[in-house]
Amino acid sequence: MANHINFLLVVAAFGAYYYIQQSLQPTQKTVIVVGGGLAGASAAIEAHSEGSRVIILEKEKDLGGNSAKASSGINGVGSVAQKEKGVEDDVKKFVGDVVESGHGLADEQLVQILAEQSASAIQFLTSHGVNLDVLAQLGGHSSPRTHRPSPPKDKPPVNVGFAIMRALKEYIADLPEEEATVIKHAHVTQLLTDDKNGKKRVKGVVYKNQEGNDVEVKGDAVILTTGGYSFNTKMLEKFAPHVAHLSTTNGDFALGEGIDLAAPLSPSLRLMDQVQVHPTCFVDVNDLNSRRRFLAPEALRGSGGILLNHKGERFANELGLRDYVTKQIFQQQQEEEGPATAFLLLSEEAVEIFQRPNLKFYKFKKLVREFEGGVREFAEEFNLPVERVIESIVKYQKQKEEGQDEFGKKTFPASFNVDSPVHAMVIPPCI
Repeated sequence: MANHINFLLVVAAFGAYYYIQQSLQPTQKTVIVVGGGLAGASAAIEAHSEGSRVIILEKEKDLGGNSAKASSGINGVGSVAQKEKGVEDDVKKFVGDVVESGHGLADEQLVQILAEQSASAIQFLTSHGVNLDVLAQLGGHSSPRTHRPSPPKDKPPVNVGFAIMRALKEYIADLPEEEATVIKHAHVTQLLTDDKNGKKRVKGVVYKNQEGNDVEVKGDAVILTTGGYSFNTKMLEKFAPHVAHLSTTNGDFALGEGIDLAAPLSPSLRLMDQVQVHPTCFVDVNDLNSRRRFLAPEALRGSGGILLNHKGERFANELGLRDYVTKQIFQQQQEEEGPATAFLLLSEEAVEIFQRPNLKFYKFKKLVREFEGGVREFAEEFNLPVERVIESIVKYQKQKEEGQDEFGKKTFPASFNVDSPVHAMVIPPCI
Protein backbone atom coordinates (compact mmCIF):
# COMPACT_ATOMS: atom_id res chain seq x y z
CA MET A 1 0.00 0.00 0.00
CA ALA A 2 1.69 3.07 -1.27
CA ASN A 3 0.42 5.86 0.96
CA HIS A 4 1.55 6.75 4.45
CA ILE A 5 -1.53 6.40 6.54
CA ASN A 6 -1.63 2.93 7.99
CA PHE A 7 -3.72 0.36 6.09
CA LEU A 8 -6.67 2.53 5.02
CA LEU A 9 -8.19 -0.58 3.60
CA VAL A 10 -11.37 0.58 1.89
CA VAL A 11 -10.36 3.67 -0.07
CA ALA A 12 -10.46 1.97 -3.45
CA ALA A 13 -13.81 0.43 -2.66
CA PHE A 14 -15.37 3.86 -2.16
CA GLY A 15 -13.99 4.95 -5.51
CA ALA A 16 -15.39 1.83 -7.09
CA TYR A 17 -18.78 2.48 -5.52
CA TYR A 18 -19.02 5.98 -6.99
CA TYR A 19 -17.91 4.62 -10.37
CA ILE A 20 -20.77 2.17 -10.27
CA GLN A 21 -23.27 4.89 -9.43
CA GLN A 22 -22.13 7.05 -12.32
CA SER A 23 -21.67 4.39 -15.00
CA LEU A 24 -24.71 2.15 -14.60
CA GLN A 25 -28.15 3.01 -15.92
CA PRO A 26 -31.23 1.58 -14.15
CA THR A 27 -31.47 -1.31 -16.61
CA GLN A 28 -27.80 -2.23 -16.38
CA LYS A 29 -27.16 -5.12 -14.07
CA THR A 30 -23.76 -6.79 -14.45
CA VAL A 31 -20.60 -5.50 -12.81
CA ILE A 32 -17.30 -7.30 -13.37
CA VAL A 33 -14.71 -6.82 -10.63
CA VAL A 34 -11.14 -7.79 -11.53
CA GLY A 35 -9.19 -8.56 -8.37
CA GLY A 36 -10.39 -10.06 -5.11
CA GLY A 37 -8.65 -8.09 -2.38
CA LEU A 38 -10.50 -5.81 0.02
CA ALA A 39 -11.16 -3.13 -2.59
CA GLY A 40 -12.62 -5.70 -4.98
CA ALA A 41 -14.69 -7.48 -2.35
CA SER A 42 -16.04 -4.18 -1.01
CA ALA A 43 -16.87 -2.92 -4.50
CA ALA A 44 -18.68 -6.16 -5.29
CA ILE A 45 -20.72 -6.02 -2.09
CA GLU A 46 -21.68 -2.39 -2.71
CA ALA A 47 -22.62 -3.10 -6.33
CA HIS A 48 -24.75 -6.03 -5.22
CA SER A 49 -26.45 -3.91 -2.57
CA GLU A 50 -27.44 -1.51 -5.37
CA GLY A 51 -29.15 -4.31 -7.27
CA SER A 52 -26.39 -5.35 -9.67
CA ARG A 53 -25.22 -8.84 -10.46
CA VAL A 54 -21.51 -9.09 -9.70
CA ILE A 55 -18.75 -11.30 -11.08
CA ILE A 56 -15.42 -11.32 -9.22
CA LEU A 57 -12.44 -12.60 -11.20
CA GLU A 58 -9.42 -13.54 -9.07
CA LYS A 59 -6.22 -14.95 -10.56
CA GLU A 60 -5.12 -16.64 -7.31
CA LYS A 61 -6.62 -19.69 -5.63
CA ASP A 62 -8.48 -17.54 -3.13
CA LEU A 63 -9.57 -13.97 -2.46
CA GLY A 64 -7.42 -11.82 -0.21
CA GLY A 65 -4.31 -10.48 -1.92
CA ASN A 66 -2.16 -8.09 0.07
CA SER A 67 -5.26 -7.00 1.98
CA ALA A 68 -5.14 -10.29 3.88
CA LYS A 69 -1.63 -9.41 5.05
CA ALA A 70 -2.60 -6.13 6.74
CA SER A 71 -1.62 -6.36 10.39
CA SER A 72 -1.90 -3.03 12.22
CA GLY A 73 -5.43 -1.89 11.49
CA ILE A 74 -7.72 0.52 9.71
CA ASN A 75 -7.92 4.21 10.54
CA GLY A 76 -11.17 5.99 11.25
CA VAL A 77 -12.55 8.96 13.15
CA GLY A 78 -15.88 9.07 14.97
CA SER A 79 -16.14 5.30 15.28
CA VAL A 80 -18.01 3.46 18.01
CA ALA A 81 -14.69 2.30 19.50
CA GLN A 82 -13.42 5.87 19.75
CA LYS A 83 -16.63 7.03 21.42
CA GLU A 84 -16.62 4.14 23.89
CA LYS A 85 -13.02 4.91 24.89
CA GLY A 86 -13.57 8.65 25.11
CA VAL A 87 -11.06 9.51 22.37
CA GLU A 88 -11.13 13.17 21.35
CA ASP A 89 -10.71 13.24 17.59
CA ASP A 90 -12.36 14.82 14.59
CA VAL A 91 -12.34 14.91 10.80
CA LYS A 92 -10.27 18.09 10.68
CA LYS A 93 -7.44 16.50 12.69
CA PHE A 94 -7.53 13.37 10.55
CA VAL A 95 -7.41 15.41 7.34
CA GLY A 96 -4.50 17.43 8.71
CA ASP A 97 -2.53 14.30 9.56
CA VAL A 98 -3.06 12.80 6.10
CA VAL A 99 -2.20 16.02 4.27
CA GLU A 100 0.94 16.48 6.34
CA SER A 101 2.07 12.93 5.64
CA GLY A 102 1.51 13.46 1.91
CA HIS A 103 4.11 16.22 1.70
CA GLY A 104 2.10 18.17 -0.86
CA LEU A 105 1.02 15.20 -2.98
CA ALA A 106 -2.34 14.49 -1.36
CA ASP A 107 -5.55 15.37 -3.18
CA GLU A 108 -7.22 17.28 -0.36
CA GLN A 109 -10.72 16.82 -1.76
CA LEU A 110 -10.28 13.05 -1.69
CA VAL A 111 -8.66 13.22 1.74
CA GLN A 112 -11.73 15.07 3.01
CA ILE A 113 -14.02 12.36 1.62
CA LEU A 114 -11.79 9.67 3.11
CA ALA A 115 -11.86 11.21 6.58
CA GLU A 116 -15.57 12.05 6.54
CA GLN A 117 -16.51 8.52 5.51
CA SER A 118 -13.95 6.63 7.59
CA ALA A 119 -16.42 5.91 10.39
CA SER A 120 -18.91 4.44 7.91
CA ALA A 121 -16.07 2.37 6.43
CA ILE A 122 -15.44 0.84 9.83
CA GLN A 123 -19.17 0.38 10.33
CA PHE A 124 -19.31 -1.40 6.95
CA LEU A 125 -16.71 -3.88 8.20
CA THR A 126 -18.23 -4.37 11.65
CA SER A 127 -21.64 -4.92 10.06
CA HIS A 128 -20.06 -7.89 8.29
CA GLY A 129 -18.83 -9.40 11.53
CA VAL A 130 -15.35 -7.89 11.90
CA ASN A 131 -14.55 -6.95 15.49
CA LEU A 132 -12.52 -3.71 15.51
CA ASP A 133 -12.52 -2.90 19.21
CA VAL A 134 -8.81 -2.22 19.84
CA LEU A 135 -7.49 1.30 19.26
CA ALA A 136 -3.89 2.44 18.86
CA GLN A 137 -2.14 5.69 18.03
CA LEU A 138 0.33 4.89 15.29
CA GLY A 139 2.92 6.86 13.38
CA GLY A 140 1.77 10.16 11.92
CA HIS A 141 -1.50 10.22 13.87
CA SER A 142 -2.41 12.84 16.45
CA SER A 143 -5.04 10.62 18.14
CA PRO A 144 -5.68 6.91 18.66
CA ARG A 145 -7.68 6.01 15.54
CA THR A 146 -6.20 2.79 14.17
CA HIS A 147 -8.67 -0.06 14.75
CA ARG A 148 -7.90 -3.77 14.96
CA PRO A 149 -9.52 -6.82 16.58
CA SER A 150 -8.67 -8.06 20.04
CA PRO A 151 -7.42 -11.67 19.93
CA PRO A 152 -10.16 -14.24 20.56
CA LYS A 153 -10.00 -16.11 23.86
CA ASP A 154 -10.69 -19.57 22.44
CA LYS A 155 -9.00 -19.40 19.02
CA PRO A 156 -5.57 -18.52 17.63
CA PRO A 157 -5.33 -14.80 16.79
CA VAL A 158 -5.34 -13.65 13.18
CA ASN A 159 -4.20 -10.35 11.71
CA VAL A 160 -6.78 -7.69 10.96
CA GLY A 161 -6.53 -8.04 7.17
CA PHE A 162 -7.16 -11.77 7.33
CA ALA A 163 -10.12 -11.24 9.67
CA ILE A 164 -11.63 -8.66 7.33
CA MET A 165 -11.18 -10.75 4.21
CA ARG A 166 -12.56 -13.86 5.90
CA ALA A 167 -15.73 -12.03 6.90
CA LEU A 168 -16.30 -10.50 3.46
CA LYS A 169 -15.57 -13.78 1.67
CA GLU A 170 -18.15 -15.53 3.84
CA TYR A 171 -20.71 -12.83 3.09
CA ILE A 172 -20.13 -13.07 -0.67
CA ALA A 173 -20.20 -16.87 -0.58
CA ASP A 174 -23.64 -16.77 1.05
CA LEU A 175 -25.13 -14.65 -1.74
CA PRO A 176 -27.19 -16.50 -4.38
CA GLU A 177 -24.92 -17.67 -7.19
CA GLU A 178 -27.05 -15.95 -9.81
CA GLU A 179 -26.42 -12.65 -8.00
CA ALA A 180 -22.73 -13.00 -7.11
CA THR A 181 -20.20 -15.26 -8.79
CA VAL A 182 -16.57 -15.68 -7.74
CA ILE A 183 -14.27 -17.24 -10.33
CA LYS A 184 -10.82 -18.15 -9.04
CA HIS A 185 -7.71 -19.01 -11.05
CA ALA A 186 -9.06 -16.47 -13.56
CA HIS A 187 -6.18 -14.47 -15.01
CA VAL A 188 -7.65 -11.51 -16.90
CA THR A 189 -5.63 -10.83 -20.04
CA GLN A 190 -7.70 -8.29 -21.98
CA LEU A 191 -10.32 -5.59 -21.59
CA LEU A 192 -13.04 -5.76 -24.25
CA THR A 193 -14.10 -2.40 -25.66
CA ASP A 194 -16.45 -0.89 -28.18
CA ASP A 195 -16.64 2.59 -29.69
CA LYS A 196 -19.64 4.68 -28.73
CA ASN A 197 -19.92 8.27 -29.92
CA GLY A 198 -16.24 8.23 -30.75
CA LYS A 199 -15.25 7.08 -27.27
CA LYS A 200 -14.00 3.69 -26.21
CA ARG A 201 -16.09 1.97 -23.59
CA VAL A 202 -15.08 -1.14 -21.66
CA LYS A 203 -17.77 -3.79 -22.06
CA GLY A 204 -16.14 -6.91 -20.68
CA VAL A 205 -12.97 -8.93 -20.22
CA VAL A 206 -11.15 -12.00 -21.44
CA TYR A 207 -9.61 -14.26 -18.81
CA LYS A 208 -7.55 -17.42 -18.95
CA ASN A 209 -8.99 -20.16 -16.76
CA GLN A 210 -7.17 -22.86 -14.81
CA GLU A 211 -7.16 -25.14 -17.85
CA GLY A 212 -5.47 -22.46 -19.94
CA ASN A 213 -8.52 -21.65 -22.05
CA ASP A 214 -9.61 -18.11 -22.92
CA VAL A 215 -13.05 -17.15 -21.60
CA GLU A 216 -14.96 -14.00 -22.57
CA VAL A 217 -17.25 -12.27 -20.07
CA LYS A 218 -19.49 -9.32 -20.96
CA GLY A 219 -20.73 -6.74 -18.48
CA ASP A 220 -22.09 -3.24 -18.06
CA ALA A 221 -19.20 -1.99 -15.94
CA VAL A 222 -15.70 -3.27 -15.23
CA ILE A 223 -13.84 -2.28 -12.08
CA LEU A 224 -10.10 -2.89 -11.82
CA THR A 225 -9.02 -3.58 -8.25
CA THR A 226 -5.89 -5.50 -9.15
CA GLY A 227 -3.52 -4.12 -6.55
CA GLY A 228 -0.02 -2.75 -6.86
CA TYR A 229 3.19 -3.77 -8.56
CA SER A 230 5.67 -4.08 -5.72
CA PHE A 231 6.69 -7.66 -6.51
CA ASN A 232 7.45 -6.74 -10.11
CA THR A 233 11.13 -5.84 -10.28
CA LYS A 234 10.89 -4.52 -13.85
CA MET A 235 8.06 -2.16 -12.95
CA LEU A 236 9.91 -1.01 -9.86
CA GLU A 237 12.97 -0.27 -11.95
CA LYS A 238 10.80 1.64 -14.43
CA PHE A 239 8.62 3.67 -12.07
CA ALA A 240 10.46 3.68 -8.73
CA PRO A 241 14.13 2.83 -9.29
CA HIS A 242 15.07 4.40 -5.95
CA VAL A 243 13.46 1.46 -4.10
CA ALA A 244 13.91 -1.36 -6.61
CA HIS A 245 16.80 -2.84 -4.60
CA LEU A 246 14.75 -3.30 -1.43
CA SER A 247 13.10 -6.46 -0.17
CA THR A 248 9.31 -6.61 -0.23
CA THR A 249 6.46 -7.78 1.98
CA ASN A 250 4.17 -8.05 -1.05
CA GLY A 251 2.86 -11.37 -2.28
CA ASP A 252 4.24 -12.69 -5.56
CA PHE A 253 0.88 -11.84 -7.13
CA ALA A 254 1.53 -8.07 -6.86
CA LEU A 255 2.74 -7.67 -10.44
CA GLY A 256 0.87 -4.58 -11.62
CA GLU A 257 -1.07 -6.45 -14.27
CA GLY A 258 -4.01 -4.08 -14.02
CA ILE A 259 -1.73 -1.30 -15.24
CA ASP A 260 -0.81 -3.36 -18.28
CA LEU A 261 -4.46 -4.28 -18.86
CA ALA A 262 -5.48 -0.64 -19.04
CA ALA A 263 -2.48 0.46 -21.13
CA PRO A 264 -4.26 0.09 -24.54
CA LEU A 265 -6.81 2.66 -23.31
CA SER A 266 -4.03 5.20 -22.63
CA PRO A 267 -4.94 5.83 -18.99
CA SER A 268 -3.49 8.77 -17.11
CA LEU A 269 -1.01 7.40 -14.59
CA ARG A 270 -0.30 9.46 -11.50
CA LEU A 271 2.31 9.20 -8.74
CA MET A 272 3.58 5.85 -9.96
CA ASP A 273 6.88 6.49 -8.18
CA GLN A 274 5.17 6.71 -4.79
CA VAL A 275 5.89 3.21 -3.56
CA GLN A 276 5.69 3.04 0.20
CA VAL A 277 8.72 1.83 2.09
CA HIS A 278 7.77 0.52 5.51
CA PRO A 279 10.42 1.31 8.13
CA THR A 280 10.16 -1.97 10.00
CA CYS A 281 10.16 -5.44 8.48
CA PHE A 282 11.36 -8.63 10.10
CA VAL A 283 14.65 -10.12 9.03
CA ASP A 284 16.11 -13.55 9.60
CA VAL A 285 19.67 -12.82 10.76
CA ASN A 286 20.76 -15.94 8.88
CA ASP A 287 19.28 -14.65 5.61
CA LEU A 288 19.84 -10.89 5.57
CA ASN A 289 19.49 -10.55 1.79
CA SER A 290 16.21 -12.41 1.29
CA ARG A 291 13.90 -10.62 -1.16
CA ARG A 292 10.72 -11.53 0.72
CA ARG A 293 10.02 -10.43 4.26
CA PHE A 294 7.30 -10.37 6.87
CA LEU A 295 6.07 -6.94 7.88
CA ALA A 296 6.89 -5.89 11.45
CA PRO A 297 3.56 -4.19 12.18
CA GLU A 298 3.50 -0.51 12.99
CA ALA A 299 1.40 -1.54 15.97
CA LEU A 300 4.63 -2.81 17.57
CA ARG A 301 5.88 0.77 17.78
CA GLY A 302 2.39 2.04 18.49
CA SER A 303 2.35 -0.27 21.53
CA GLY A 304 5.53 1.28 22.89
CA GLY A 305 8.34 -0.45 21.01
CA ILE A 306 11.57 1.55 20.75
CA LEU A 307 14.31 1.59 18.13
CA LEU A 308 18.02 1.24 18.83
CA ASN A 309 20.92 1.46 16.39
CA HIS A 310 24.02 -0.73 16.41
CA LYS A 311 25.63 1.63 18.91
CA GLY A 312 22.86 0.92 21.38
CA GLU A 313 21.32 4.38 21.01
CA ARG A 314 17.86 5.63 20.17
CA PHE A 315 17.86 7.76 17.03
CA ALA A 316 14.26 8.65 16.10
CA ASN A 317 10.71 9.29 17.21
CA GLU A 318 9.28 5.81 16.77
CA LEU A 319 5.84 7.30 16.10
CA GLY A 320 6.99 9.68 13.38
CA LEU A 321 5.88 9.46 9.76
CA ARG A 322 6.98 6.32 7.99
CA ASP A 323 9.24 8.11 5.53
CA TYR A 324 10.94 9.91 8.43
CA VAL A 325 11.52 6.70 10.43
CA THR A 326 12.73 4.93 7.28
CA LYS A 327 15.21 7.72 6.54
CA GLN A 328 16.55 7.60 10.09
CA ILE A 329 17.11 3.84 9.88
CA PHE A 330 18.93 4.17 6.56
CA GLN A 331 21.22 6.73 8.16
CA GLN A 332 22.23 4.17 10.80
CA GLN A 333 23.64 1.71 8.26
CA GLN A 334 26.94 0.32 9.49
CA GLU A 335 28.06 -1.88 6.61
CA GLU A 336 28.49 -1.02 2.93
CA GLU A 337 26.86 -4.30 1.95
CA GLY A 338 23.56 -5.75 3.09
CA PRO A 339 20.41 -3.99 4.29
CA ALA A 340 20.31 -1.15 6.78
CA THR A 341 19.01 -2.57 10.05
CA ALA A 342 18.09 -1.45 13.54
CA PHE A 343 16.72 -3.17 16.62
CA LEU A 344 13.13 -2.96 17.84
CA LEU A 345 12.61 -3.62 21.55
CA LEU A 346 9.38 -4.34 23.40
CA SER A 347 9.07 -4.15 27.17
CA GLU A 348 6.65 -6.39 29.04
CA GLU A 349 4.13 -3.55 29.13
CA ALA A 350 4.49 -3.02 25.38
CA VAL A 351 3.90 -6.73 24.78
CA GLU A 352 0.69 -6.57 26.80
CA ILE A 353 -0.50 -3.51 24.85
CA PHE A 354 0.29 -5.25 21.54
CA GLN A 355 -1.40 -8.30 23.08
CA ARG A 356 0.79 -11.28 23.80
CA PRO A 357 -1.13 -13.79 21.65
CA ASN A 358 -0.46 -11.58 18.61
CA LEU A 359 3.28 -11.89 19.19
CA LYS A 360 3.29 -15.69 19.26
CA PHE A 361 3.23 -16.08 15.48
CA TYR A 362 6.37 -14.01 15.04
CA LYS A 363 8.11 -15.86 17.86
CA PHE A 364 7.13 -19.16 16.22
CA LYS A 365 8.75 -17.92 13.00
CA LYS A 366 11.87 -17.05 15.06
CA LEU A 367 11.62 -13.42 14.00
CA VAL A 368 11.19 -12.21 17.58
CA ARG A 369 13.36 -13.31 20.49
CA GLU A 370 12.63 -13.01 24.19
CA PHE A 371 15.42 -12.13 26.62
CA GLU A 372 14.40 -12.92 30.18
CA GLY A 373 17.62 -11.34 31.44
CA GLY A 374 16.50 -7.98 30.13
CA VAL A 375 18.43 -5.49 28.03
CA ARG A 376 21.81 -6.71 29.30
CA GLU A 377 21.23 -10.16 27.84
CA PHE A 378 19.91 -8.61 24.63
CA ALA A 379 22.96 -6.35 24.26
CA GLU A 380 25.40 -9.18 24.89
CA GLU A 381 23.66 -11.44 22.36
CA PHE A 382 23.94 -8.83 19.59
CA ASN A 383 27.38 -7.60 20.64
CA LEU A 384 26.15 -4.11 21.53
CA PRO A 385 27.79 -1.92 24.21
CA VAL A 386 25.90 -3.03 27.31
CA GLU A 387 26.30 0.13 29.35
CA ARG A 388 25.21 2.33 26.46
CA VAL A 389 22.08 0.24 25.90
CA ILE A 390 21.24 0.50 29.60
CA GLU A 391 21.86 4.24 29.48
CA SER A 392 19.51 4.55 26.49
CA ILE A 393 16.73 2.66 28.28
CA VAL A 394 17.10 4.66 31.50
CA LYS A 395 17.09 7.91 29.52
CA TYR A 396 13.98 6.85 27.61
CA GLN A 397 12.11 6.05 30.82
CA LYS A 398 13.01 9.45 32.26
CA GLN A 399 11.84 11.18 29.07
CA LYS A 400 8.59 9.20 29.22
CA GLU A 401 7.97 10.59 32.69
CA GLU A 402 8.79 14.10 31.44
CA GLY A 403 6.51 13.71 28.42
CA GLN A 404 8.94 14.55 25.60
CA ASP A 405 12.31 13.53 24.16
CA GLU A 406 14.90 15.13 21.90
CA PHE A 407 13.22 13.68 18.81
CA GLY A 408 9.90 15.41 19.48
CA LYS A 409 8.13 12.32 20.76
CA LYS A 410 5.23 13.16 23.08
CA THR A 411 3.34 9.86 23.21
CA PHE A 412 5.01 7.09 25.23
CA PRO A 413 2.70 4.08 25.35
CA ALA A 414 4.87 1.79 27.53
CA SER A 415 7.48 1.89 30.28
CA PHE A 416 10.84 0.09 30.26
CA ASN A 417 12.83 -1.48 33.09
CA VAL A 418 16.41 -2.56 32.39
CA ASP A 419 16.03 -5.70 34.53
CA SER A 420 12.70 -6.89 33.14
CA PRO A 421 12.36 -9.25 30.16
CA VAL A 422 12.40 -7.71 26.70
CA HIS A 423 11.46 -8.95 23.25
CA ALA A 424 13.81 -7.96 20.44
CA MET A 425 13.85 -8.13 16.67
CA VAL A 426 16.17 -7.04 13.88
CA ILE A 427 14.35 -4.80 11.43
CA PRO A 428 15.25 -3.30 8.02
CA PRO A 429 13.01 -1.05 5.93
CA CYS A 430 11.36 -2.75 2.96
CA ILE A 431 8.56 -2.30 0.43
